[in-house]
Amino acid sequence: MQSRVNKQLQIRLMITFSFIIEQSNLLIQNNSKKVKLIINFKYLYSDVTPIVISPDNCSLNQLYSYFAKKVTQMQRLNQHNLELEESKTIEGVSVGLESNSLYQWNISFAGPSDTLYEGGYFQAIMKFPEDYPNSPPTFKFLTEMWHPNIYSDGRVCISILHAQDEFNDQEPPETRWRPILTPEDVLISIVSMLSEPNINSPANVDAGIQFRDKPDEYKKKVRKLIDKALENL
Repeated sequence: MQSRVNKQLQIRLMITFSFIIEQSNLLIQNNSKKVKLIINFKYLYSDVTPIVISPDNCSLNQLYSYFAKKVTQMQRLNQHNLELEESKTIEGVSVGLESNSLYQWNISFAGPSDTLYEGGYFQAIMKFPEDYPNSPPTFKFLTEMWHPNIYSDGRVCISILHAQDEFNDQEPPETRWRPILTPEDVLISIVSMLSEPNINSPANVDAGIQFRDKPDEYKKKVRKLIDKALENL
């Protein structure tokens, strides 16, 4: 009977599935809605994440295994979201979901006290890959930034956002991403990076040179962008 069901699944299932959370239920269905699986559990946010499964190797065991991993991953992200929202380490932090997706967070935070960034308010987006936490998230400032370790498009270049790489001897393994780390760890590192840039391997070379050679001009430009961002809030 099991193999018979599996065979029917291989023939009938659409390739794309959706995970939809509504009213404390995880609803998993294909686009034709012929196949539906509901998992009951208390949940705070909604998320829609398409996945692709090849009909050639689709089986009940594989589907259930994938679904179980997905639920665990989403629960973990939800917990991380709550922890970051309640963080007492990062000043004025606020976390929202982009398009109701747990895999894309809108993050806002205040500039740290007693630094060049004090009084500023910064907005960014953090995205999580499908294999999180095995792979690191990405972090991109939406606020215009002038910083040696931030690309002109807002992407942040910092060790904690880099996956382990045995062929890269520029960054010690303990400074790179590990699955035990959290989004809060990432944001703490980025806040620290704002005041203590690494100019040895800059993402923005011009900002790195100005920080090193003309610190007063660097500070003036940073403050100008901070004031501009505050005016646009």
